[in-house]
Amino acid sequence: MGYTVDKDCADENCIKSKTYEVFGTNNLRIGLTEKTDIQFITDIYLNKSVENDTEGNDRMQGFGDTTVRLKYNLIGNHPADKVSFALLPSIKFATNRNNLSHSKIEYGLGLPFNVNLSHDWSIGGMSVINWIKGEQGGYDLNYVNALVISRPINQSLKWYLEYFTSITEHSDSVWKNTIDFGLVYAISPTFSLDASIYKGVTNAADDTKVFFGMAYLF
Repeated sequence: MGYTVDKDCADENCIKSKTYEVFGTNNLRIGLTEKTDIQFITDIYLNKSVENDTEGNDRMQGFGDTTVRLKYNLIGNHPADKVSFALLPSIKFATNRNNLSHSKIEYGLGLPFNVNLSHDWSIGGMSVINWIKGEQGGYDLNYVNALVISRPINQSLKWYLEYFTSITEHSDSVWKNTIDFGLVYAISPTFSLDASIYKGVTNAADDTKVFFGMAYLF
């Protein structure tokens, strides 16, 4: 689950939004071959409220969009491998309800990587090109980059720090950048809990997001 808050002001008009995610961003991964898996990512329930100083308030809630991704490992295949690199094409279906988003199918291609360093340090991330709903119709190109460093604290607990950037290719495009910190606690080899906080470092990014999640390996 997660909670996101953002406030933007221009010409004495402020817009404040709050989004609650209940069982949000669920990722079901199914292995197809030794190097390939398919992923189904859904937002089961979103509750978004918008407060506008001039246009009043609005609230939207319901099921979100669904993204299907196919990951193919080109180099490496296990977390302990020295170097890992993969192809990650995706397609997002507009399954949202109650105007939580638009009704256009979107596409993406990601290049995730990870490098295990000495003394238990690791560095990873991903570069993504997305074809998203265009401001003037058609599609705009959206570029996403994330860089993550992490290190275990003990056998069960590890921390990570991520810098995330996003920008869309159109005339009034602005950077949406965040810095994110999180903890992952492994209760068992097949079950873990995680918590993270994101802080926007550019005006266009959401101000704050707090997220709690879990992962289970079948």
